[in-house]
Amino acid sequence: MDMRYARSLVAVFALIAVLGFIFSHDPSSLGPADQPASGRLFTLYSGDACQPVNRRCLLRGEAERSFSLSLEGDVAALRPFEIDVMLPAPAAREAGLVTVDFLPFGGGKAFNRYTLTRQADGHWRGKILLPRQPSDAWTLKVSIILRGETWGAELPFTLPSSGRQ
Repeated sequence: MDMRYARSLVAVFALIAVLGFIFSHDPSSLGPADQPASGRLFTLYSGDACQPVNRRCLLRGEAERSFSLSLEGDVAALRPFEIDVMLPAPAAREAGLVTVDFLPFGGGKAFNRYTLTRQADGHWRGKILLPRQPSDAWTLKVSIILRGETWGAELPFTLPSSGRQ
């Protein structure tokens, strides 16, 4: 067997092995593992019908539990925008995981979950990309897992009409 042919054969087998390894693993499993909710569950509410698109909404619960959030940038379907969640100082230090789910209003089948990352300023941020759907109405579900308790909130909102094409 020719030495050049043998090297080519080894290279092909190595390439197949690497591609097989890459495609047999779920890339989403490479991120941090979800922490299961534990302890007491507290539900927080918005005092008004706050629309979080490019403005901050405050959500409050019992015993000084609160956080604020906003959807920032060009908030529209099929366009990336950012979500910013701000926790009060004690909770910001204890928070282990902040996730947001975007559900079509009225119980549609689309399910969009994002895990936010803690920033140096204490905020939790993430880049969001929502699919197009028949309605511009969505429900934003926020889950914040802290030591010994979980905070949850639901906030209905509507994408600006300029986002429709």
